[in-house]
Parts: sequence; C-alpha cells; structure tokens
Amino acid sequence: MKKEDLFKLLADMDETSVEEAQHFHTEDKSKRKNRGFYGMLAALILLVVIGIPVLGNITRRVSVMKVLAAGPEVLDYDKFCDDQMRKVAVSLQYKHGPASYYSALMKEVLTAEDDNTVCSPLNTYLAFAMLAETCEGNTRKQILDMLGAADIETVRKTADALWKANSANTPVLTCLLGNSLWLKNRIAFNESTLQTLAEQYHASSFRGEAGSDKMNKALQKWTDEATGGLLSDYVKDLKTTPDTVMALLSTLYFKAAWENAFQPELTEPSVFHGTKGDTEVPMMHAVIPCDAGKTDRFSAVRIPLHGLGSMIFYLPAEGIGVNDLLADPSALNSVWRESYTSADLYLPKFKLSAKTDLLPVLEALGVTDALDPAKADFSPLTAEKPLYVSKAEHAAAVEIDENGVTGAAYTVIYVDEGEFAPADPISLTFDRPFLFTVNGPDGSILFAGAVRNITE
Repeated sequence: MKKEDLFKLLADMDETSVEEAQHFHTEDKSKRKNRGFYGMLAALILLVVIGIPVLGNITRRVSVMKVLAAGPEVLDYDKFCDDQMRKVAVSLQYKHGPASYYSALMKEVLTAEDDNTVCSPLNTYLAFAMLAETCEGNTRKQILDMLGAADIETVRKTADALWKANSANTPVLTCLLGNSLWLKNRIAFNESTLQTLAEQYHASSFRGEAGSDKMNKALQKWTDEATGGLLSDYVKDLKTTPDTVMALLSTLYFKAAWENAFQPELTEPSVFHGTKGDTEVPMMHAVIPCDAGKTDRFSAVRIPLHGLGSMIFYLPAEGIGVNDLLADPSALNSVWRESYTSADLYLPKFKLSAKTDLLPVLEALGVTDALDPAKADFSPLTAEKPLYVSKAEHAAAVEIDENGVTGAAYTVIYVDEGEFAPADPISLTFDRPFLFTVNGPDGSILFAGAVRNITE
C-alpha cells in the first residue's frame, strides 16, 4: 500500500480530519526509505559480482524505492556491520532491565500444557515502554518495575538503544520496527507527550473517529503492512470502539538467512514426538559450524544468522520438560559446558503463530493500577478522566526452513474512557443497638441518639 493511499484513507475517517501527528520523525522515515533502496541495490551488486544469494522478499515497498536516489551507505557492508556493532555496544549498557523483563514475560506467556506458544519479548517491551510515557504516579511505577527500570529516563534511553541496535534492512537481514498511536478525535492530548513518543520511540500518531469502520480499516492496513502480512488472521480483529481514547501499537518484522544454509535435498520426513502424539515432519539436516554445548538441564545450539544475530535452540535433558526450563528462563543463559564448535544437526521445519491476552500477564507481573479506572493515572497523555487499559493483546509468528527464519509480531494496547465501578453493596442488619444522627443541610446535627431497645 502506498503512503499516499494510506493518508487518503485516513483523511476520510470523519468530516473533520484525520491527521498524522506533526511530530512524526521525517528524518527517520527518510533513513528507512534509503536503507530499503540501498539494501536492494547492494543485493543486486553482490549477486552479480560475488554470487551471494539474495532473499526474495527484501522489501515490501517497491513503489517507494523507485523514487529514491542511490547512495553509498549500505553498499559498504563492512561499514554497516561496524556501525551496527557500535549500536549493539550502547544497547548492552542497558541489557539488565530488558533481560529480567524478558525472563518474566517468557515464563508467563510460553508456559502451557500441550499448545505451541510464541511471543516477541522485544516487541512487548517497546509497547509497554511507550505506555509508561503516557501515565504517571504509581501507574507508571508499576510498569517501570515490570520493565526493570528505575525511572522513565532509563526507559527512554533503553528503548532508543534497543531500536537502533536491532533495526536493519540489508540484502540478508531485515528487522523493521514500527510504533504508532491511534488517537480519538476531539480529545485534547498533551502535545509534549506526543512529541516525546515521536522523538524517543519513533512513533507516528494518527487521529480519527474512534470505533469507525474507516479508522479500524486504516489501523488494520498499517499493522498488516508493518508485519509483512504474516499476522493477517489476527490483524483483521484489531478494532477501536467509541470509548477508545488511544490504541498504542508496536510492530516487528524480521527475516534473516542462515549463515550456513541447510541443503533442501537433505531434508527428509521424520517423526516428531510431541505432547499430543507422534507426527511426521520435514526434518532438515546439516553439519554446521556453530556454538553448542550442554548443561545438566538442556543441550543448546546457537546457529548464526547471516548479517549479525543468531537463533538458539534448547533441547531439555531426559526427564525435564519445556515448562521446567521456563520456570526459570534466566537459567537458559547459564554457561554451556562441554562446548562444541560444530553440530550434526537435525532440525524440523516449522511454522507457528499465537495471539496472547496480555491483561493476565500484566497482573501477574505487578501492573494493576493501569487496568483500574479508579486508580489509573494517564495525566501525561490527556486531562480526560478516567482512563484505563481496557485491552492488551500480543500476536507473533515464526517460521524456519532451509533458507533461514522469518517472524513478525505486534502488541496493541487500548486505553479507554472508563467509569468508576460502584463497590459491591455492604450488607447491614440493624438488629442490635445502634447510633443515629439527623443532620441539617450544613451538617449540623439536629438530632442524635442511641437505640438500644425498641418497644411498641
């Protein structure tokens, strides 16, 4: 979908207007467009000169690329890697907060009996970091505690470092991050908060008639495009309501090739012993150079991805289940003994996706005030009260084959207008002595008494 078409759709949302926030980072957009063009040009040159295979779906915005001028930045792949490593070094300075959050989230989201589970810890971190910017007081503190951050400034620096360290658009590595806010018309939003979200979190803002079919279609198209169409079955259910003041969205699209590809001719049918029974699956096979090792609880192999990054697989030891490892996900980072530098690897091709209700996860991780209209404090976002998080959902998909790994994720958080729910009525039976007063309009006590006995 062309950018011009999207804004035309947004402009038709209601009789007033639908505006892209004036704070959207145009410089960042330009850089992303240039990376897409330079990445494609680099792919063609590498294909012709040295025969490096090029991924078929390098970018999804061909019409945008056609109008861009060529440049030298991404053509120098060594320079790209050097720049990326410098960004990674900055991100590692803030790794402890996200690492603790990732472990806690994985324990809550991935634990199950028989069903496959999948999530994107990075994607949800960025979404909740943005949510923290829109609230204050104990509402914000609970979110910061969940994210492992002492203050909002730490979250800003961490989110920005994570964004820069993981963003890439090259012939062999694509990692596109996207953030957006979908705002209700006729609400006075705090412009400084929207500015911070644009500058620190690279978030676009759109306004429209909440709950309208046009706004919902625009939101769905934006999300579907940002996730490469991999989550279309879930995206179609994304909808605002007339009570929605803000829908906060964070997206991730990822595609990377194995540094050492599996040969398709070596893939053969094999049996996978699942919790629901045995099934026949296509099993890939290769002897590849990689890091591998064992602990008392699992064996692990780290398969390098072409263009930075890796994918790690953990095989529980006999007598230990996946849920046993998830009980303490931080243990997955333990030092592997008996380290190996290669692996004779049999790995099944798979494709899985899942959608997760994050409200129970938030409660389990100590975020409760944001869910309660009587306690939530969203004053940095708007003076409109009361507001609360009415819904929070996460969807993710991952697929691997002989060529590499593809994945997508989105997190959506709905902040709605709320009402203070009346407390359950107290039950009282005055069948024993009691006091009473009769008060005047100014509070003066006109009568007072103590009823200890009642006679006819």
